[in-house]
Amino acid sequence: MQVLGDLIKLPLGNDLPLPWWHRASLGLQTRTWCYIALVTSQKRLLPHVIVSVLNPYHYARTLRVRSTQPDEPGIVSKVISGVSDMNIALAESATLETGEHEVTLICEPKDRTAAVPSTDIVKARYRDANMPVPEVIAYREYPVEWMTRAEVVDGGWIRGALWRDQLLKRISRETLTSFDLTRSVVSADTTNRVLRFVFPQRGARTIRVKHLDNPGVLKEITDVLFKHDFNLLSMLVRRGGVSPGQASLVAVCEPRTQEGVDDAYDQMKRELESLSGDLEIAVKLDEGTDSKYTIAPREARTVVARTPPELVQRVHEIKTTIPKGHLAVFFSHRFVDEADALACTQHLRLALNESGCHLLEVSGKDDVRGPRVIFTEVSAHLWAADAGVILLTSTKDGDPVGRNIPHEYGFLQGQAKPILLLVQQGQDEAVTRWTNAGGVFAPRFPSTGQAFMKDNPHSIYGLVREFVDRVTEQRGRASPYEVPT
Repeated sequence: MQVLGDLIKLPLGNDLPLPWWHRASLGLQTRTWCYIALVTSQKRLLPHVIVSVLNPYHYARTLRVRSTQPDEPGIVSKVISGVSDMNIALAESATLETGEHEVTLICEPKDRTAAVPSTDIVKARYRDANMPVPEVIAYREYPVEWMTRAEVVDGGWIRGALWRDQLLKRISRETLTSFDLTRSVVSADTTNRVLRFVFPQRGARTIRVKHLDNPGVLKEITDVLFKHDFNLLSMLVRRGGVSPGQASLVAVCEPRTQEGVDDAYDQMKRELESLSGDLEIAVKLDEGTDSKYTIAPREARTVVARTPPELVQRVHEIKTTIPKGHLAVFFSHRFVDEADALACTQHLRLALNESGCHLLEVSGKDDVRGPRVIFTEVSAHLWAADAGVILLTSTKDGDPVGRNIPHEYGFLQGQAKPILLLVQQGQDEAVTRWTNAGGVFAPRFPSTGQAFMKDNPHSIYGLVREFVDRVTEQRGRASPYEVPT
């Protein structure tokens, strides 16, 4: 059986992520020693990477014995007796709903030179012992080019196995320009107990098609997919994750040529969306999932704060407005009609936009009325934000903090979101009085026109650029829960 997943973005270097939904089916638990190998592909110019608890060099001499018989005491021992001259690497035993018991044994040779009985000889042993003859298969030989052993570390990573270094030694520069080593289609072969990484041609995409779960619908969708010059590296149809009565197709496509790739994907998407409206077609194309989000359903040893049910829909609506790849930044400041404060807020908006951020801001001029409605709208934007910028400027009433800023700052702090607390020079006393800001790094920007100079590292523009660069770098790093201690 094949357990399929998404196109996964790999980290640079030799660290290898093992997605959580694959690890479970292959026994790749934390602190499990496993083999990592490069295997020649008969159809592709690039070798595959495989991970397994079984030694790939011994695959041609490995047997799988599966016996199903009436459930009674001693069944497992009897089945093991037929392969007592081999090393049992893996064993599974379970009582079925039919009243029968199934035993599966993965048997390796005792050492690299030991003889291995044929499948016919193994079957004859059970027949001679008046036992039900099991299903016996011999694994095929893997054309291994290179292999090493490594440990699965806490968090589902294999660290520093040098697979990428070895792969680059074996491929030509011309081949390297055609394939994308930063992404991979990952599948688990539960029959052969292998996790396989296949590298796509450059320009590969994941296409997700929600559709009506009725006969004939899948045929119409796949007719469109196969009409275009794409190779499907994997395709999965499932009922999970969609509304009742719908199904979802997830496929990884790679182009056969690099010419006009984007136009070809757009055309395929348009043709799928032009299918009959009663098929309920909804199409999404993306470039895969970052590997750090495949390690666990949620990060280990963390407490997850869930969006309140009454805000879920609004948060979703806000997130759909955020352009892909943009950092969503919540902007918190006093709403005062004063020239200096207005100038600072306007320049800060420009600085965030020029740094590639998407601004999330709720003001009294927005179409929201009443304390309860305003609180709900602000809360939804805070939930949707990736980071926050808090601005303190001089005000005529002498209170640059006001009432809204402490609430919004506290929310961002509580969710451990990155915060830039920007303080205008001369407002130190206000920061000192504000308990939550005590001891927090809060850069000062000039109270003169230098605050608006784009080439000044201490201006609003310079401080925002430094903050965005730092947050972007942090978001690109592996989570600390993915790093072995």
